[in-house]
Amino acid sequence: MGRTADYSRQSCSIAATLEVIGDPWTLLVIRDAFNGVSRFE
Repeated sequence: MGRTADYSRQSCSIAATLEVIGDPWTLLVIRDAFNGVSRFE
């Protein structure tokens, strides 16, 4: 889990976002927060 990546040389907008907000897991948490609550029955 201690893996970090350097996205600063990438020309991709997603890579630039990851460079600003931190690690890739943060982007997944933000995506799920905007999607709302999910419940399974």
